[in-house]
Amino acid sequence: RQTPDAFFATARTKHQQPSAFDAAEAILKDGLAIHPKHAGAHAVRAGLARHDMDIKTAETEIAAGFAVDPNDLELWSLKAAARFLADDRQGYDDARKAYEEVIKLQPDNPTALNNLAYLKADNGVDLDQALAYAHRAQQKDPHTTAIMDPTAYIYIHTNHTANGRRMPRHPGTPH
Repeated sequence: RQTPDAFFATARTKHQQPSAFDAAEAILKDGLAIHPKHAGAHAVRAGLARHDMDIKTAETEIAAGFAVDPNDLELWSLKAAARFLADDRQGYDDARKAYEEVIKLQPDNPTALNNLAYLKADNGVDLDQALAYAHRAQQKDPHTTAIMDPTAYIYIHTNHTANGRRMPRHPGTPH
């Protein structure tokens, strides 16, 4: 009998492959049949819904997952990403709070540091802190060019264009 983490890790891996969504859903159903009260199941479902841009379903699954484990790092990351996609003031505030929660749970998470830096820079809020987050993200993951985007963006936003232009650019910010 597989552990819950094994089921949901397999489903997570499959859901990251666009051609394997059906397989991910089948694995997820098997895992839920054996382990119905596991935060990982809700995280996988939320990730699938977010991928399909079904933010309402993603948020419902995230809330259900938090009822099982309010400190689940993956759920906090998904909440931040889902709220970021809302593209409104409330979405920004919710995403910022969720990324801050991820950083509390995992202070060196380069994706959370990067995305919080981008959110702050994009909204012109606390640019010094945004730059500090961006630099920490680069230190933790120096080979991912998308992590350099907020740093360049902040330099340009603060009229340090010479620094910003030297930074490599990668489409798809945030990371």
